[in-house]
Amino acid sequence: MKRLVQYAKVAISACFVLLLFSYVSVQNGNITTIQESAVEVIAYMNTNGIINHPAEWRKAVAAVNQGRSIKSIPQLNSLLKIANKHSSAIPSVNQQYAVEKMPTKRSVDGLTIINIPSFHGLDKPQKRKYISTLASDVENTRGPIVLNLAGNTGGDTESMIDGLAALIPNGLLWTEVAKKGKQYRVSLTKDGLGRLMGGSVKSTFKMGQTEKKKLTTKVAVIMDNWSASAAEFTIMALKKNPHVKLFGVPSAGFTSANTGKMFHSPLSENAWTIDTWVAVGTVGTVRCDQVSNAVHTHVFDNTPIVPDVWTARAPLVHTDNPQNQWPIDETVLVQVRNWFAEKSALR
Repeated sequence: MKRLVQYAKVAISACFVLLLFSYVSVQNGNITTIQESAVEVIAYMNTNGIINHPAEWRKAVAAVNQGRSIKSIPQLNSLLKIANKHSSAIPSVNQQYAVEKMPTKRSVDGLTIINIPSFHGLDKPQKRKYISTLASDVENTRGPIVLNLAGNTGGDTESMIDGLAALIPNGLLWTEVAKKGKQYRVSLTKDGLGRLMGGSVKSTFKMGQTEKKKLTTKVAVIMDNWSASAAEFTIMALKKNPHVKLFGVPSAGFTSANTGKMFHSPLSENAWTIDTWVAVGTVGTVRCDQVSNAVHTHVFDNTPIVPDVWTARAPLVHTDNPQNQWPIDETVLVQVRNWFAEKSALR
């Protein structure tokens, strides 16, 4: 995996953020070849996807005869990323994420650090365990909290936000702006993260908030240029709480919404599944005190998030495995301790 490094072009402080995710799964039993799937996917991308590089995309699509020359899933994957880096074609995520890591909590020289790993939320029992584990870790922590989202490459936004609901004010979190201008509002309610449908907010996974809100607790969020997609959405949701401060370096910049269109071959042998993530909307509107070239608002479209406190070093001591989020660089923890020691909790 290539390291995700993209530095921000805007400065962000004291932000109230609105963002969104969406996932639609469609199984097409008529697809029998990769070529047929590629043609369908390219057509879908042209209709629904946000094309960040239209000239390059048109040239690349023409070079593969609208998908008819595609010979492999990796080739289709590379093609989609020309249009939008948050799009991809991958093998079935059900197989890829059969066993997922759970949140963990530990103490480091008086700091309580909650590690929040990537999670994809495909297995409901695992999802409930992930949410309840994260919520319990927050509920049972006294004093300031360090949330480690560095190295978290994304997955299921709902699981992360529902697990951290005690630290996020209820109410509107984000608004998705789709390619054709349609907007969708997503809020955090007592039932969890939900989407506005028919005038009321419907939660897709009713976990429910059982813990009390802890909105006056100081929360330091550790982030880096591996923090992507759902991790970035979670970071921005946390920023609705004025007692949250971000430490690290700019995030990966996968701040766009997705839909997934799934193609499954009915062939008994050599069967395959393509799960294509297509960016279909920019992630909401942000009100900030300082945003370059904008007046109080900014629309995220694969724009990195900028930390409140930039660190001299990357937060993590990286290993060969990007999902291994330990350990956090000591210089970062020193900056966190200094902030915790200040009298005022407000950023």
